Amino acid sequence: MAEDTVNRVIKEKGFKDVGPCVTRHLPLIGSENFKPGYRGLRSKTKEPLHRRDVAEHLVRAYGWRALDISCGVFAAGYPFIEEEVEYCCGEYCRSVKDMLSLRMRLAYINSEAAKEAATAYMNEFGGPVPDKSGAKLRSATLSSGALGVAELDADGSGYLDMREVGQAASRLGFPFANSKEPSELTASFELMDSTKSGRITEPEFVEWWNGKGDSFHKQLHDSLKAPLHAPWPRERTYELVLAALRAGFRGIDTACQPKHYDEAAVGAALETSGLRRADLYVQTKYTPLAGQDPDRLPYDAAAEVEEQVKQSVAASLRNLRTDYLDCLLLHSPLPSHEQTLRAWRQMEAHVAAGEARALGLSNQYDAAALERLCEEASVKPSVVQNRFVEEHGRHDVAVRAVCERHGVRYQAFWALTGNRRILQGRAVREVAKAHGASAEQVWLSFVQALGITPLSGTTDPNHMAQDLALPALSAAEVERLQHLIG
Repeated sequence: MAEDTVNRVIKEKGFKDVGPCVTRHLPLIGSENFKPGYRGLRSKTKEPLHRRDVAEHLVRAYGWRALDISCGVFAAGYPFIEEEVEYCCGEYCRSVKDMLSLRMRLAYINSEAAKEAATAYMNEFGGPVPDKSGAKLRSATLSSGALGVAELDADGSGYLDMREVGQAASRLGFPFANSKEPSELTASFELMDSTKSGRITEPEFVEWWNGKGDSFHKQLHDSLKAPLHAPWPRERTYELVLAALRAGFRGIDTACQPKHYDEAAVGAALETSGLRRADLYVQTKYTPLAGQDPDRLPYDAAAEVEEQVKQSVAASLRNLRTDYLDCLLLHSPLPSHEQTLRAWRQMEAHVAAGEARALGLSNQYDAAALERLCEEASVKPSVVQNRFVEEHGRHDVAVRAVCERHGVRYQAFWALTGNRRILQGRAVREVAKAHGASAEQVWLSFVQALGITPLSGTTDPNHMAQDLALPALSAAEVERLQHLIG
């Protein structure tokens, strides 16, 4: 953020004798003779760090200063420990809110876990904790969300208006897209504004922030309604992504699977487009070994699954020329639930690190297995991406029911190619004629009416434009077409 801000100011003000920002090359506290990894740390510390995720988190956050921190779990299911709180007081952390939202990011990942951690900490230690300089970490309730209304209330009115909510989203790293009508900001503000007064009270903000158990990034992700573009074939990725963006698409689906996808070409096209990263939705996938070409692997085949996920995400960020993913998907479940959960836990670590905003799962047609993952995951799935075809249990009806129950967004691929018989049928053709639209447009509109995000893989620029200009179906038309899928 410092680099982006400084460089933007230099550019906008036309400064000739300064810049660029040097923060990228400044050593951080704890970087002295630092080498990535955690085994050296474990061999030196007096209290061995038994959990790999804890050790790696401490090394990533504090370098060799992690030697000053001992173990004591701060938040169940996450690699954060009690001693971090006291240690961070010496690094100018001044409130529980600061600790949980800016240092650990736990408030963004799971607001309920953050509240429990804060309450448990205050109960155990009985009050603010002094650091070595005598300063104190102020207690702060999380009942007002990860950031209090007073801190976001720019005009001091005691309320938040739409502009302040938009500024808050940007501060928290989840800016609203501004290219849609109605915009995500307007739609979300209307959900918060229960009294329709044009301003948000603290209880309204808290209810929306906590999302009845859902995280902030999931609230934003669920507002993504437009179709996603999935470039195919691989060899034409660059030109197809550019064409899709020019047609109006703002969501791109890809995967770290060189066998079928060219992430680097996606990244090059996104950069060439000139569009702001904040206005784009980019999702990719970690593909398990069984789905990879052994001659073109994006990670070490001999590594543990956690390391494979880590290397895959690093490759995706590099290929896509971004420092975060809007959604990271597991391309397919692993052979056992235990293996799938290990991969998922590592994916959760990337959410904690700010490298992914949401998580998802693809090619999961076992409703019971999906239900189990939703129950056991710390960061719940925001997306399930499956084939939307008759062959998968009446258009995946059981999996879609689990998604609806848990607030998971269902994404459909093969929505057109897997339903040719239905598209050629009388019902779709009659609805299409009534709207002066194609059968494909009607079917995509119907899919969206079910709360499903369709993926478009068309290579035709005209069809790309049509996929974004869908007719609005009546309730009666939706009901008529729903009979076709059971």
